[in-house]
Amino acid sequence: MSVINNAKISSKLTAAFGILLVIIIVNAGVIFKLISEMDKATNEITENWLPSVIAVNALKNSILDFRRYELGHILSQDAADISAMDREIDKVRAVLADDQKAYEVLISSAEEQGIYNGYKEHLRRYFEISNRSLEMSRSNQNVEAYKIQVTDGRKLFDDIIQDLDRLVKLNNDSAGVASKHQEDMAGLARIGLGVAVVIFIVLAIGLGSLMNRILAVPIADMTHAMKRLANGDLSVEIPARGRGDEIGQMAQAVEVFRENAQRAERFAAEDKRQQAERDRRVEALRTLTTDFDTTVSGVLDVVSRAAGTMETTARSMTSTAQQSNQQATEVASATEEASASVQTVASASEELSSSINEIGRQVEQSILISRAASQDAERTTTIVQSLADASGR
Repeated sequence: MSVINNAKISSKLTAAFGILLVIIIVNAGVIFKLISEMDKATNEITENWLPSVIAVNALKNSILDFRRYELGHILSQDAADISAMDREIDKVRAVLADDQKAYEVLISSAEEQGIYNGYKEHLRRYFEISNRSLEMSRSNQNVEAYKIQVTDGRKLFDDIIQDLDRLVKLNNDSAGVASKHQEDMAGLARIGLGVAVVIFIVLAIGLGSLMNRILAVPIADMTHAMKRLANGDLSVEIPARGRGDEIGQMAQAVEVFRENAQRAERFAAEDKRQQAERDRRVEALRTLTTDFDTTVSGVLDVVSRAAGTMETTARSMTSTAQQSNQQATEVASATEEASASVQTVASASEELSSSINEIGRQVEQSILISRAASQDAERTTTIVQSLADASGR
């Protein structure tokens, strides 16, 4: 079965139709042979045996006519009648010679040839006697002529008729044999035709079942598998992959298609997973960016509030310095008026100096804080820009 499966479809069909063709040719050859035998028998009957029978009967009729005219010649007394009989006898002799020539070409066996040779010998001897009797009849020796005819002539005449009857029987028997042979060949032809038809039907059914098994069924299974594959069922089993014919090649191609589809499905799933991972990362980055923006906004808000506080403090310190300067002026002017208060003014001056130093320190610290806040803001802006670029990527 593997040899059949591995053979090409064209080879299978060629072999199947070749077998049927061989059966048809053999059957036709047998039938033609039988028909040829029937034609041969028919030809033998129509072209040999029946024409031979007809030719022998023609010889027999000519001999009978010759005998009749011969006896009429012997029995005639009138010279005119005798002359008329001579003419008729000459005509019969000529017809008889022609009939003999026509029959001689139809002789087809040694037995027939032997009988015919005996006939010719009897006829030759009969003609010798006939010539003598006719010569006597012309001399009016009718009694002597008649005596010769009813003795030696009759015996030879009977021999001739018997020879011709044997030839007729031989040809009739041969025609019967040919006819029987023809009937036998016809019977064999009918039997052969019937047997050939039965063999052809059985072989056609067998080859049809075999073709259905090795071609139609695998193609139907392949079609079903391809429909399932087209509907997205990649787990379908592809049939006939081990065959070496076109169906096997088709199965291999469909298997490659199925494997490619499975690979594409795996790639799609992997791509979907990677896309989900990318989406998760983008979402995380968005959340991180949002949180960072919130944190930076809080830091900037704190810095802004600290800057506002520092500004308020600076203004307060400026106001305090102005008040201290005013107080120093007042102290200086009051120095002359209240010398007794020198110690107090000295103490106030020390306190004022301490206050001015503290104010200067606080102003310097505010400047440092503002500078650090500005640097933090710049770094925050750079980080936010980097995050924005990363988020865009």
